[in-house]
Amino acid sequence: MYNLIMQYVGYQEGLESISESRVFEHTDADIQQTFTTNGGTDLEALSRLPTLFSPELQGVEPQFARVGRVLNPRRRGRDVEFEVVFERGVPPIAMEEITRLARHLHISTSGKSLTEMNRNHWAVKDVDLFRVLYTEVQPPTRTPNVFRMPAHPQIQRNLVSVMMPFAPAYTPVFHAIQNACIANQLACTRADNTWINPAVIDDVANLIDRSAVVIFDCSGKNPNVFYELGLAHAWGKEVIIVTSDPADIPFDLRHIRFIHYDMNNLALLSTQLSVKLRK
Repeated sequence: MYNLIMQYVGYQEGLESISESRVFEHTDADIQQTFTTNGGTDLEALSRLPTLFSPELQGVEPQFARVGRVLNPRRRGRDVEFEVVFERGVPPIAMEEITRLARHLHISTSGKSLTEMNRNHWAVKDVDLFRVLYTEVQPPTRTPNVFRMPAHPQIQRNLVSVMMPFAPAYTPVFHAIQNACIANQLACTRADNTWINPAVIDDVANLIDRSAVVIFDCSGKNPNVFYELGLAHAWGKEVIIVTSDPADIPFDLRHIRFIHYDMNNLALLSTQLSVKLRK
């Protein structure tokens, strides 16, 4: 079972309330009886159910439902007050998806004007919410125009990729990074060691996408490195920035911590990276 709590503008995390007279609207009688005691609505039992917090289906702006929990429900006069907490592992769900799945979620869409999706209420549904979301929600696919990517990320948890200038002068730096990875039993590679696709950019993008951690050497202000760093940030990758010269870090990246290394003491770089990778 799950709670469906719907209000006009949708929910944010924090303190919310609903009129107790709206609790159990659009709920089967036997379910209502299950969650009713001599003292009225069994709020504690309801709080143990997963909850779909949904906006009413109104307007033309993009709307999203969230999966979460009702915490500490209590009566305040004629209202039920509660705290909203979202499940961190479940992304927002577009209301178009909720509408498409209404039958699976036991949400009524029948009616000439107002339906269940147009009313502030708290319903309880005899549906396994997580099973429906896992089997029926269609995850967004990625279709870049510039390079080819798998529709969904395929991350290798032990893979570290390195984006850096390919000039021979930086080979010792790459070896120092490799040593840090080896110390943590991690695989380490960079794009010039990868040839899977006909286009280089496809190999670079796929390597970043597959990596659990991506290390960027910004030394020399290499434009390719900055482009690749932008991809990694946009895709939410774990990023480590290193440089031999702090002046090579652009202004809009200086709020991010980086490792400043000395070409004459690359053993220290290995040690610092090893500690960072261990975390």
